[in-house]
Amino acid sequence: MNRIARFADMWLAPSYVQPLGIRNDLNMLAHLAEQHGRDPGDIGKAHVSWIYILKPGENPENAIPAYSQFSDQNLEYWKEHCMLGERDELIDRLNEIIRAFDGLDWFILNPLEWDHEQLEHLATEIIPHLDQ
Repeated sequence: MNRIARFADMWLAPSYVQPLGIRNDLNMLAHLAEQHGRDPGDIGKAHVSWIYILKPGENPENAIPAYSQFSDQNLEYWKEHCMLGERDELIDRLNEIIRAFDGLDWFILNPLEWDHEQLEHLATEIIPHLDQ
């Protein structure tokens, strides 16, 4: 965190960090930046996460093959630390992260499946409903 505060133009928060952890990290980053004579506002903020959008009523276990390609964790971990859920749940969780950052410069969402349906839902049903 000290190197980010001293040298970086952008902070890419770890995807597994929850909103309270984001706030704590931002406070630490601001303090360290000021110690290095930098304005914390000059350091951009970004977040990255895998995303799998469930259809209404779809069993979350359907996402296991997709997540298993990239992670050796389990379903409970993915539900807590990644973006796995139905539309409204994902919108709420994503907006909670945006609020924890007090706004973001970049929100990088990596769909686990690049099929047309997942991309279309992300573009039309999720992103337009985010606070930023």
